[in-house]
Amino acid sequence: MKNIIFLIVGILISINVAASSQSGYIDISQSNIQLISNGEDSRLFINGVTMEDSVCDIKNYPVILFSNNPIAKEMYSMILAAKAAGRQINLVAGACVDLAGKGTTYPSVNSVYMK
Repeated sequence: MKNIIFLIVGILISINVAASSQSGYIDISQSNIQLISNGEDSRLFINGVTMEDSVCDIKNYPVILFSNNPIAKEMYSMILAAKAAGRQINLVAGACVDLAGKGTTYPSVNSVYMK
């Protein structure tokens, strides 16, 4: 039983690590951003930003979910500030998320860095 638990934990850790990806420092001053208000499923897309090493189905449409991210508003503010000021940001996604329940996954951003 103990071995099965270690196996399950190992698989879960490897899945989470494999889903990790980042954009590298990029200029988003010309990128479109899309904010969708849908109750608990509100989200922000940053169009045309490729997430390197992503295992998600859609690699160039990172998303910030407001439902399960306690600092999503701060991330949104940081992205707007970087866009307006022409500063570079690095987006990091720790997982893939299926937004429509159809099996198509997007990188779910959990960190934003600004230069």
